[in-house]
Amino acid sequence: MSAFLKSLKAPSSDSLPSIRSPRGSETPTPRFARKSQHGKISVSSNSVPSLNTLPELKHNSPRNIEVSQTYPQLPLTDRLLPQLQPSAISSSSCGKVKAYAANTNQGLTRQYNEDKAIIILRIKKPQLQAKKDWPDCSFFGLYDGHGGKTCSNFLRENLHQYIINDPLFPDCPKQAILRGFEQAETDFLKLAKQTGEKSGSCALISLVIGDTCYVANVGDSRAIMSGCGGQQAITITKDHKPSDPEEQVRVQKEGGKIYYHKNSPNIVYRVSPGGLSVSRTIGDLDAKDSEFGGNPNVIIAKPEIKSFKIKKDHDFMVLGCDGIFDVMNTQEVVSTAWNSNFNSDELSPNFCRNAVEGIVTQSMRRRSGDNLTAIIIAFDNFESRFMEQAKC
Repeated sequence: MSAFLKSLKAPSSDSLPSIRSPRGSETPTPRFARKSQHGKISVSSNSVPSLNTLPELKHNSPRNIEVSQTYPQLPLTDRLLPQLQPSAISSSSCGKVKAYAANTNQGLTRQYNEDKAIIILRIKKPQLQAKKDWPDCSFFGLYDGHGGKTCSNFLRENLHQYIINDPLFPDCPKQAILRGFEQAETDFLKLAKQTGEKSGSCALISLVIGDTCYVANVGDSRAIMSGCGGQQAITITKDHKPSDPEEQVRVQKEGGKIYYHKNSPNIVYRVSPGGLSVSRTIGDLDAKDSEFGGNPNVIIAKPEIKSFKIKKDHDFMVLGCDGIFDVMNTQEVVSTAWNSNFNSDELSPNFCRNAVEGIVTQSMRRRSGDNLTAIIIAFDNFESRFMEQAKC
């Protein structure tokens, strides 16, 4: 075992402060960022396969990721919703990133919050990095845990370190991201095997380097973009679910099986081994280790990476967990972000906070049954468009 691996430990959720700037960030924690009892934030249409082709399981798998029920015709009124805790917000800028906000909530039905998030507004150059010129770099991560908090905590503490300290960063970001995810998977599974830890997590990150944004995804959290003052709503990532045709082909080619069970009114697709309703994760020892009946090639930790130049007509990005997108589509999330500002009594510079809290609140109105976490990353066009329309 490497000395670096020995130095790592999966942190206890009770020992971690709720909102803070991690090492590697020059931006202090905003004074208005307060502790949330619902979760922890570190600051610094595919076709559905025919039911006839898949076996049905009449009972729930013992280990799974719960899938939210579709919202009923009558949404909850606001007086029935739990009060949101204060968001982590900042109007400080770093290059193309002009502001951000993040909010996480336990949700309506869950007993605890397994979602974790991290924001590093300004990444410092590592001491061992020989590169003289260092671009503006920002990191945003959302980790939707399942089966416990250990894996999502581990990713929040370590994934950005793996990527930033890779020798290929920042010159070859995609390779650094791939290697970082691979190292995170390797090290966590080694620790899990030593301790018997069975938790896992989805992982969604956004890394802004200069004028380019890199988005990497493992699992069913989603990144979306608002453009042209909300006229465009763009889905950036693909949900890694066993109902996705491409993921079905990959899973079955590697010896895995896909089955479904009816979770009225939904049909939930799952992967065997593991019984998970996602087809890519980090962790989940029993789904991947042959000693426990797992297959390391079925549920994988390889991210899909997208990159794009940040343009003048890009408003903002939203990183959201599946609890949000179970009940809202991409266009609805974008519209909610804009409407939350124009329906609010509080104007700029709180536009990011209004947007992210509006998204979480609307998800609860529609009776999402999962933890809820959203991060918004604002670019120049969001503030300028908002201020322009606010004057009208």
